[in-house]
Amino acid sequence: MAILSCKEIRNRIYNIPETERQLVVTPLLEPESQLQEGSSSLDIRLGTHFLQQRRTTIGTIEPGKAKSSLDIVVSVVRSVIPFGQEFILHPNQFVLGCSLEYIKMPIDLSAYVVGRSSWGRLGLIVATAIGIHPLFRGILALELTNLGEVPIVLRPGRTIAQIFFHTIEGEVGAQGVITQSAGDSIPQSIYDFPDKELERIISIGKQ
Repeated sequence: MAILSCKEIRNRIYNIPETERQLVVTPLLEPESQLQEGSSSLDIRLGTHFLQQRRTTIGTIEPGKAKSSLDIVVSVVRSVIPFGQEFILHPNQFVLGCSLEYIKMPIDLSAYVVGRSSWGRLGLIVATAIGIHPLFRGILALELTNLGEVPIVLRPGRTIAQIFFHTIEGEVGAQGVITQSAGDSIPQSIYDFPDKELERIISIGKQ
């Protein structure tokens, strides 16, 4: 496994024809800035869609539960912040954002997302824990938390994180690879996805 240099990332985007080895990142508004010479990462920008939870004093929430029970416990609010406007992230507040860029991964690359140190010094944690799999298609969900003491201004279009790409060893097939539908361009909450493995373990335990 080897991490791609800035030069090789550029090569994958611009010089390889439309094959299984081509990397697609769009839009690249400032290629010279987002792919800085001498670096080994690609800067990504904050998108316009946000998903946040209204605080509540009743009940609990658990991943995988039905949406109807979730709605009773906590209100999930989607918002769109136009370019030129701002989203205020208050201390200890958590929100799901998304990348401005649409990513189309080739079959022989994987990647991971890391927050920018300039944001980290202000208390903003981009805790994506995202492993971008081969053949992934879509925007990236960004988990944003303000661990600082003062509100942070987030503006769509501003650089928010960086992606490191690396080659993978062995043969990769399309089956079993986690992908996102091309039309899905807004962040999704984890509560929308049931944990089938957990349900199976509970079922076995009852036998």
